[in-house]
Amino acid sequence: MVQEYILQGLDCPNCANKIETAVRKTGNVAQASVNFLTATLRVELAPAFKGNFLPHVEKIVRTYEPDVVVRAKSQDRESHALHGHGHATEGESEGAAQYAP
Repeated sequence: MVQEYILQGLDCPNCANKIETAVRKTGNVAQASVNFLTATLRVELAPAFKGNFLPHVEKIVRTYEPDVVVRAKSQDRESHALHGHGHATEGESEGAAQYAP
């Protein structure tokens, strides 16, 4: 099972590396990687893991970057869909919707 997390406010490449290494060393993690440019942590969990991994990520992130907010990426998509800032409707380009008379 793969889970992705947004690391909002991550601004230290060295800390991102430390977070990645610490998550990798956590039990039930097969692979972990942090994309510093997108502030995203991708974790591949062992098939045997059935719980919520978010609290583990939050604890590790707080160790290195106490001001970073951790959110599951699926939560980020849901909040994006609900905020309504004028995305184009289906079949319409955003630029065309923005400049339509």
